[in-house]
Amino acid sequence: MAAKVLYGGNMGEINPSLRSGILNGQQDLRNLLEPFTKLFNIKSGFRYSKSTSQGIYYFFLKPDIHGEKVLGSSSEILLIVTRDSHFRKSLLGLADNLCLNNQDLDNLLLFVTGVGNKFEDSAIESSNDPRSTRIIVPFLNDDLKFDKMSEELTNTIRRAAINSDLFDIRQPLQSDEMFFGRMAIINEIRAKIRQSENIGIFGLRRTGKTSVLLKMSRLMKSNKFKMISINAENQAVYSLRWWQLLQHIAEQMLPKDEQIGNDYTEASGGKRFSSLTNKLDKTVTYVIAIDEIEHISPVNEKNPHWKEDFIDFWKTIRAIHTTNRNIVFILSGVNGYVAEKSTFEGSENPLFNWIIPQYMPGLEIDELGKMVNSLGRYMGLQFDRDAVEHLKRYYGGHPMLVRLACSTVHKSLGQAYAIPTKITKATFEKNTEEINKILSSFYRQILDQICRWYPEEYEMLGMLANQDRQSFISLSEEFPEFSNHLHWYGLVDSDKNITIPSMIPEIKRHIRNSKKKESAVKNEQPKELTVEWKRSEIGRIRNGCEDRLKKLIKRGLKFKYGVSKWGASLVSHSVSYDKAKLHGINPDEILKSRLYLKDIKSILDKEWGAFQAMQSDRKDAAIQKIELLAFIDQLDQNRIDAHAGDIDDMKFGLIVLMGDKVIRTLDNLLDD
Repeated sequence: MAAKVLYGGNMGEINPSLRSGILNGQQDLRNLLEPFTKLFNIKSGFRYSKSTSQGIYYFFLKPDIHGEKVLGSSSEILLIVTRDSHFRKSLLGLADNLCLNNQDLDNLLLFVTGVGNKFEDSAIESSNDPRSTRIIVPFLNDDLKFDKMSEELTNTIRRAAINSDLFDIRQPLQSDEMFFGRMAIINEIRAKIRQSENIGIFGLRRTGKTSVLLKMSRLMKSNKFKMISINAENQAVYSLRWWQLLQHIAEQMLPKDEQIGNDYTEASGGKRFSSLTNKLDKTVTYVIAIDEIEHISPVNEKNPHWKEDFIDFWKTIRAIHTTNRNIVFILSGVNGYVAEKSTFEGSENPLFNWIIPQYMPGLEIDELGKMVNSLGRYMGLQFDRDAVEHLKRYYGGHPMLVRLACSTVHKSLGQAYAIPTKITKATFEKNTEEINKILSSFYRQILDQICRWYPEEYEMLGMLANQDRQSFISLSEEFPEFSNHLHWYGLVDSDKNITIPSMIPEIKRHIRNSKKKESAVKNEQPKELTVEWKRSEIGRIRNGCEDRLKKLIKRGLKFKYGVSKWGASLVSHSVSYDKAKLHGINPDEILKSRLYLKDIKSILDKEWGAFQAMQSDRKDAAIQKIELLAFIDQLDQNRIDAHAGDIDDMKFGLIVLMGDKVIRTLDNLLDD
């Protein structure tokens, strides 16, 4: 007899095929299932294991009209029935596999049954594990009573939801149910793949880069695609030489029953990899995703062999890609410099203009609203529009920061809040201090990255934090690439405002601590920015840079034009003197006393090919042409040492920072 006949009224039922199938003669199992028909139709079920005397079964529950109201969803729920007295974590593997093959299943909610309080406690413990991405709802077999099941079922689900914190998940997202937003980037990647183009995804830590790669892996599970994932942060990867990494990739491109054969060598690696790719199935697109790319690039000093191996590896890949358009690369990492820089160590960067960097922005407000309310509904939380706008305005839409802010609010509600509970802007404001304590370590991590990879941008971020918008705007006009980086990273918006206002106190604190550390390293106290000292420092920078730039010019022009003709190029680029008056004067004399900053700028501008080695050093010492010419202009316009003038403190700090960088780079280049 169907369940709706047993109970009467509008209720769910057990599929008749189950009654005549695996439930036949299993009255105890039928008794366990009957109470769920208060809210669900039991569509199908299977026996999973014979490892226990009564086995493990799993069933697919489809919410009826009442169940949809309780759950706020029409997705099917997986129910695993056991007679165990302790929750086995291996059941989560079963749930993962079933969800992969059933798109209708709710990926977050899992029902399990067992025996005794220890089973309930161990299931809740697994659900509360920070690494868990599921709400595990445990039911005790002895408590499944017909007369009170509807209320008990609802209360059990709600208790499990309250005890779970889906916001406090700090690992890359493995489940589509936990993945929100980023569809514009996902669609861009898919379009690039269809066009056999390569793409780079860069952004701050915890903005979802790895989650995007995992999402792509799930989307491309078909015979037309094969995705190969490489985590360059893994010591087993970054310790490889370039030809060994080619072999590592090749081994994953082949079917499991095929072997590479002999090890690749430095001499044979490129040729063997090319031969392999030529034999691959051309109807399959091989997508090679390399995460944490900076670990196998010249920008990472901890793995010095990749300064050279980076060039050889990507030159080989580029050559192969021209004839094998079914191989596509997706690179991701923190530092987009690996694709932005035109040269490394005096060699052309193979990734330049081959991988176009894209940066991960913060989530848009609609994406934020969907994320917090989709996760919140399982926990009995409803976020109103003002709350979502506050999250966007105060935390910049950064997904991890928003999740942790919501997690902190959830914890503040305790273990007995009403369901549903409405979350407002005032709820977040009440918890601002505690939220910022939780987020402070993430803010420091973000600032450490900017300070390390982009020191000039770091200084400019400090200007905005200290409300010096004019200096920021002025420098943005002179060095647009610096402000662009801050915008691409989602730290500064188009109106020159810091997009994460809650981070401003940490920016100020971070800059103060950096200055203290810098002074401690130099074994001196921070100097007071007196006019006299600023004049002295500007003089030191200007004289130091002029002397070194003149030596660089002499060396570069001699190498390009020869010993007898390099002086003529000095004359041809002069803008301070009548060229006719310079003819016949010894080139060294011109260099010493008749070559001024404007002339130096003219020579560097017109003859940059002879000096572009300046931009091939690592990030903290490399100098691009546009920034060097702009810096020379700044030196020329702010000769306060010669004219007894003064200069704004922030602009002074940036000139000194850039000047020391120029001096450091030139000293390395001119070191005999």
